[in-house]
Amino acid sequence: TTEAWRWLKVRGCVSKEANFVSCDNSIKTSKYNAFTFLPRSLFEQFRRTANQYFLVISILMVLGTYTSLFYSPLTPYSTIAPLSFILGVTMAKEGVEDMK
Repeated sequence: TTEAWRWLKVRGCVSKEANFVSCDNSIKTSKYNAFTFLPRSLFEQFRRTANQYFLVISILMVLGTYTSLFYSPLTPYSTIAPLSFILGVTMAKEGVEDMK
């Protein structure tokens, strides 16, 4: 007879045979999922001081170009485009590494 009080029921376990129970002991180390990739990745990118600097410079250049607060001799796209490119490439690299 099987002593029922000795059996421990663990959530997520799979029964392969009548008397044998094994659990899935896989480890998930991914940092992102489909919903959190963009916000988390942007948060990670803007923790770097260089990215924060180029974002502030881009905002100041937009203000200087499209308002009368001050004069900006360059177009704001001269800093927005490289910043966007670097962010895109780094986010793509992180996404590929996370899928491995």
